[in-house]
Amino acid sequence: FIFAGCITITATTRTSLDLVKGSIALNISNVFIAVTGITLSGFDVSLIPHPFTSMGSIIAILALLLTTNVLQLILAITVFIAGCCSLRHASIGSSQVFVIPADFPPHSPLPPPYSLEPPVYADPPPSYSSIS
Repeated sequence: FIFAGCITITATTRTSLDLVKGSIALNISNVFIAVTGITLSGFDVSLIPHPFTSMGSIIAILALLLTTNVLQLILAITVFIAGCCSLRHASIGSSQVFVIPADFPPHSPLPPPYSLEPPVYADPPPSYSSIS
């Protein structure tokens, strides 16, 4: 339960899809462990008579154990549902696509129409026809 809680807290601070999936998997296992603990505690409280003279303290301890198992079950189910909802919302989001046309010039020789700067033209190449 402690390891699943650490992974869940880490998934909330550093949002990663793998951490959220790991948190969900650990919370599923926590649900099964809590159900097993509730079942065993319930059987121990109801079926097994204890030969001790102080039955009140044993019943109180078993009732406390049963209560904590129920609380762990509720918490694990709540975190599991929240993780599933966050995964569903993460998969719904569409990715952005930028389309850059191939015929777009990388640098236009003309300034933008709202600019007051004069246009910048490239210098013409030197002429080599006058070389003798």
